[in-house]
Amino acid sequence: MKNAPLQLPWASGTVPHAILDILRGCNIRCRDCYNLRPDNIKPLAEIETQLDALMHLRKLQSVSIVGGEITLHPDLVEIVRRVRQRGLFAELFTNGVGLNNDLLAQLKQAGTNVIFLHIEPNQRRPDLPGEATGEDLKRLRSERSSLIAAHGIEVGLAGTA
Repeated sequence: MKNAPLQLPWASGTVPHAILDILRGCNIRCRDCYNLRPDNIKPLAEIETQLDALMHLRKLQSVSIVGGEITLHPDLVEIVRRVRQRGLFAELFTNGVGLNNDLLAQLKQAGTNVIFLHIEPNQRRPDLPGEATGEDLKRLRSERSSLIAAHGIEVGLAGTA
């Protein structure tokens, strides 16, 4: 018996989710990363135009804000605010290096719904030893998750496949 392909309840034009890529550039290095191009930060006006175009194309419910490392964008809090002003669920994807209490308070106030952390082996990061162990990764994931949760923001983990 042949398995039938998975049928999702929507087609390309009706997917209720979009990805908003706000910059190139990062503050760490991951093995096999595609994001090694020079830094390029999209202006807020361009991001607004892209967000409006996405809203016009489909009936969105949520947006993932991605990049390079999103905490490097000087207008991140305002981007979240503008996503939320449109009634959309705001998901942020970050390596977590740039997260601190001040930024997290601002992101919470702007309406951030969830922050997904990308913390994996084989990353060169300032908050892990050069030869990080599984325990080192577990500790860092726990510390960063606890910091985010303390601000009332949901936390998830993102991985690279």
